[in-house]
Amino acid sequence: YYDVTAGKPYVVQSIKYDINDPQIAALLKQDSAKSLLKEKMYFDVNVLDADRQRITDKLLRNGYYKFNKDFLVYQADTTRNTYLVDLTLKLLPYQRKKEDPPQKHRQYLVNSVNFIADSEMTPIRKGSFTGFDSLSYKGYNMYYKDKMFLRPKLLVDFNRIRPGEFYSERDVQNTYSALGRLRMLKYSNIRFKEVNVSDSTKLDAYIVMSKGQNKSVSF
Repeated sequence: YYDVTAGKPYVVQSIKYDINDPQIAALLKQDSAKSLLKEKMYFDVNVLDADRQRITDKLLRNGYYKFNKDFLVYQADTTRNTYLVDLTLKLLPYQRKKEDPPQKHRQYLVNSVNFIADSEMTPIRKGSFTGFDSLSYKGYNMYYKDKMFLRPKLLVDFNRIRPGEFYSERDVQNTYSALGRLRMLKYSNIRFKEVNVSDSTKLDAYIVMSKGQNKSVSF
């Protein structure tokens, strides 16, 4: 038998946002109706964390390649002898390491998309394709050894990562899903390299594909 005395729950009295980035603030305003935080809700750390993840997913779909939910923190202030909480969501500046100077969060555009067809998954330094043949199809680069085992049109049709568009985690996952439907592929991996073009930050995408075993039927 358990005798539990839960006590009085804390209730969120007010919600404020401390977002010192006009671009990110505008994106959050677009999505404000989907916020999980409501006044007069019970103070629930699971809901708070879920809303951090919701905002992070929104930013990852809109070019913020290096963003993660640890850049969002809550401040919870309570008035003495009450069960009311004043909640503030704060955006921290970007820092790769603690000793690095704080920077503004950057939106990344996709610069180029490169398909690498390699049955043996040879280790490849991004941007260096020694021993590979190459071709270009509708602005996409194709690198292969001996023979391109998939048609360029098929790869472009299945790809969701487009040059000139903002990086989107959703596009990356949709590309993985589409390539996963190709029975000819054993394995695929998508990597990105940061490049600076005309003072703007962009990403080169590398879609590495490994061919599966050939199948045969005999009687």
